Amino acid sequence: MLMNDVVGEGMSLTPEERKSLTEYWATLCKEKNQFLMVQIGGAPLKSVIDMAIHAEKLKVGAIVLMPDLYNRPKNHLDLIRYIKIISDYTDKIPILYHHYPKYTNLINIDMTSFLLDITGEIETFVGVIYTTNDLQEGLTALTLNPDKYVCFMGTDELVDSLV
Repeated sequence: MLMNDVVGEGMSLTPEERKSLTEYWATLCKEKNQFLMVQIGGAPLKSVIDMAIHAEKLKVGAIVLMPDLYNRPKNHLDLIRYIKIISDYTDKIPILYHHYPKYTNLINIDMTSFLLDITGEIETFVGVIYTTNDLQEGLTALTLNPDKYVCFMGTDELVDSLV
């Protein structure tokens, strides 16, 4: 399960509301033996760090990051530095990046360069949720390093058009 993401308008909630929902769903997912991913990004860095620490204490399955929607990274190296900062506040919790240029307005992030350059930099980084209509770039992300990274395709409209 993925919670507090774009579809559920997680970024419109306060950090305290997001943490409260995380507590509720973490308890429920543990009872039902379900895997929980919590999107903690899209907020100021201090709030994201606080939510990362909270998610780590709850031992959620993974955290998902979007960048600060105001102070956006200028390139993929800035994005890697941002993810590294967050990873410094977690122990072993897996981290995924949610690449959603239509929402974040990060149209200049080359996912191939990002995935190549993040390799070996952040031990807990495990992949991306790829939400864009660029099927070729998504396919590249999906096949670039499948032994190291997972790539979830998040654009339902694109998948629907292929069926």
